[in-house]
Amino acid sequence: GLSIIKGADQYRVSLQGQKYHVGESNLNDFLASDEDTFRQLIGINGEWRRTVSSATQVSLFGQVADLHYPGADIRDSLLFTAGVGATHVVSNDEAWVKRYKPVVFGSAWLGMEHSDDRSQAAQSLADREFLGVRGGIR
Repeated sequence: GLSIIKGADQYRVSLQGQKYHVGESNLNDFLASDEDTFRQLIGINGEWRRTVSSATQVSLFGQVADLHYPGADIRDSLLFTAGVGATHVVSNDEAWVKRYKPVVFGSAWLGMEHSDDRSQAAQSLADREFLGVRGGIR
C-alpha cells in the first residue's frame, strides 16, 4: 500500500488479495489450486484520516473488491463498501481517566454487492445491501 501524510491529513491506498479455504489449511494454501479454494478476493482499499485535534481523529474509508468462487461462478460478484469513523481520547481531571486514558471510537458503513452474472438465480445468491455500526471504549 501507499500512505501519504500532508499536514493534518493522512491518505492511504492499499491492495488486498485473499484466498479463503474451508477445512484444514496452512501457509502454502495461498499457492494451492483453485479447486482447493472456497473464495478468492482482490480489491483496493482507500482511507482519508484527519487529525482534528491532539485527541480526535475522523476518517472516511472505502473498498471495491472482486469476489470469485471457483467452481461456483454464479456467486461471483463485485463488492462496494464505504464508511465514516471517529476516535477520541477522553481527558479530564478524574483520576481513572488520567490513569487509563480511555479512547472512545465508532464507525458506520454501508455497502452493496452485485453479482457478475445478471441472471435472476445469480442475483438471488449474491446481490445484497448492508450497513453496520461499531463503537466502544478501549
